[in-house]
Amino acid sequence: MREKFLVELAKKLCTNKDVLSIYKKLADILEENNLYHEYGAVLEKIWHLTKEHELFKEIGDIFLYQVRNPKIAVNAYNKYLQLIMPDFYKSYATTLYNLGYSDFEYEYDDEDYTKELIDLCDRYNAIIYIMVCLFQNKKYQSVLDIEKYLYDIKNRLQAYNDNLSQDDLNTLQELDDSNRHLSELISQEEHHNDINMFAIRLFDNNQRAYINIIGDLLTYKNYKSAIDFYNNKYASLYNTQIMYESSDLCWFVSDFYRDRFEFYKAIKYQKLALEIDCDKEK
Repeated sequence: MREKFLVELAKKLCTNKDVLSIYKKLADILEENNLYHEYGAVLEKIWHLTKEHELFKEIGDIFLYQVRNPKIAVNAYNKYLQLIMPDFYKSYATTLYNLGYSDFEYEYDDEDYTKELIDLCDRYNAIIYIMVCLFQNKKYQSVLDIEKYLYDIKNRLQAYNDNLSQDDLNTLQELDDSNRHLSELISQEEHHNDINMFAIRLFDNNQRAYINIIGDLLTYKNYKSAIDFYNNKYASLYNTQIMYESSDLCWFVSDFYRDRFEFYKAIKYQKLALEIDCDKEK
């Protein structure tokens, strides 16, 4: 896995005008790492620049055969038909729509994909895909190192807060969806608090990321820090009761895992709670 190369690509996405070559290199790496969802998404960004309509057929094949998501696949195939045979597609899609097939859009897509807003959003999402690849390969520090490039692009997007069309708003909403997806992915890592704090910065309602941090602090007997983090960060956000005893906090974390049928973890924190109470009685 080309860690340094991916970090350099993230940097270039903020500064380099030749973004097409960056996307092509990134697509190759994502395919090599079997990240087919992200690979298909980058191919769509390449289409934004090249209008090579065959890319949508390839995207459809990726989502049908590798990702096993026929709903996204059919959207890609629909787009392919719309682009190469617009008159036929309109009649075909209208017929299917009238028959009750709601997945078919009979309106032609006239979005201007050359807009700077779309270019910036594409670059932002491409950095998200780089982070997914780095995380999958356990290159956690590199994930954190390129966080600054996300904020660089996000700051440039602030100029587009006013007079946005509905399509523009939908495009920006996709960034929130990307943030949430990455946040939920990286919060699978339980014992790396910096990564979980990043997950919270991406999506501040990621409950598992908070629990990961609390659980890690408890595991390593940083009881005061665990209580402070819970009371100051978690309780205020989720409107839960303030806690003062580390054993109570252990039971709280245990209940979180129990409710999600993660019984091994639930028992782990039950055991820790009992150990803490026993130590107090000595």
